[in-house]
Amino acid sequence: MAGTHEENTSDVLRLDEACSQFGWIISNLSDLHLRNIVEDDEYDEDTWLTRAVDRSDKTLLQLLMGAGFEVDSTSVSKDGFSIDRNVLSNMLEKRAMDIAAEHNESFAPLLGKAPVLATMQGNGWFEIDSAEMADCAARLSKTAIGVYWKGMRAEAEGNGGVDSHRWLMLVSNDEECLVVMAARKKGVDSIHSILADCHVSGYMNHNVYAEHAGEIEEICSHFGLMNEPNHMGRALAPRDDLDDLRM
Repeated sequence: MAGTHEENTSDVLRLDEACSQFGWIISNLSDLHLRNIVEDDEYDEDTWLTRAVDRSDKTLLQLLMGAGFEVDSTSVSKDGFSIDRNVLSNMLEKRAMDIAAEHNESFAPLLGKAPVLATMQGNGWFEIDSAEMADCAARLSKTAIGVYWKGMRAEAEGNGGVDSHRWLMLVSNDEECLVVMAARKKGVDSIHSILADCHVSGYMNHNVYAEHAGEIEEICSHFGLMNEPNHMGRALAPRDDLDDLRM
């Protein structure tokens, strides 16, 4: 029996709200879980999608239950609205494919490009010397390095196009951005009023200096750059184990 206009409108609104909550949860799950699977060391073009969905299913259901959804073997429901779990798997699969496409697009500027320095650890330093590379570094590192590079280009242009700093990112063979940094050239006065002589951070601005100290010292020595242990330009307190982490 057909409902009234008001009842049908209410059902549509409840459906939209429920779908929005599903979409929000899957979007957050992708950032927490799916992206790690796409970018992890086990990435395999032929199997990653199945593994991503399988490994995410349990986490997804936990998130849904935490948001007040009822979960059984075939469906997930809330406030009278039910969705088949196969549909959720399809939503996961689509999101995983979108993430893979984003990841491949992010890495594209590095394809066929040789690093300015390959480290003894098997990683590669790439120079951030264009807007395209700045965007690439920002996407891979999930930091604002691209915004800062672009924002400070005006100061470099005002200095005859010559920057006092070199901007670099360290990338692994697994297409993971390990370090982003800007370091002043020795013997050159800084043209930037708000940029430290050496600014180092890792993925999502994690503090990674100690972990990659040897590679950072290697690139700074190679190009004659200022270097001191720091996190985002702030000096780090001396650590007894730093020498052990350099190699």
